[in-house]
Amino acid sequence: MWHTQGSGKTYTMIKASELLFKMPEAEKPTIMLMIDRNELEDQMLKNLASVGLGNVAHAGSIAALNRLLREDYRGVIVTMIHKFRDMPANLNLRKKEQAARGLDGLTYFVLCKLTGDGIPNPEPVSKKVREAFTKFPNWQRSEAELRELRKQVTFAVFAEEDDMAKVTATVEALFILLKKSFRP
Repeated sequence: MWHTQGSGKTYTMIKASELLFKMPEAEKPTIMLMIDRNELEDQMLKNLASVGLGNVAHAGSIAALNRLLREDYRGVIVTMIHKFRDMPANLNLRKKEQAARGLDGLTYFVLCKLTGDGIPNPEPVSKKVREAFTKFPNWQRSEAELRELRKQVTFAVFAEEDDMAKVTATVEALFILLKKSFRP
């Protein structure tokens, strides 16, 4: 298909990204918008900001792109195509490791966060957190469910970690990240 100047290529990419990111079966994908010219990169970033699409990261350097991919950023990454030069192999092995452990996306995400925060026995804790989310599917629309969910998540983490400040920081960071990821 031929796309001429002003035919809506940028808007089409933005809308396709938004639809992909909101598809539950896509498990919050990483969407790469690769641009070949500086002025188009600027245009894409401005248009993404104007439509209010959340979870957008600009990989302005090769190091930034590598970091976003290594850290398994979930959302839209805007970058220039030449930044893939000298990309290391096997930069992100999330799906392979997740499958090897037999974990769903939420449980694996929580496991990675708990591991990164140094919480002891993170896998059983992440499974308890997953169970809590299953019990409270309306946590984003119900203040009562959110309170109860936070309580259960806090107790699951506290069962393994005695430092209450560390527990509080981990739970708070986890909910900030999950609120960005989950769409009601």
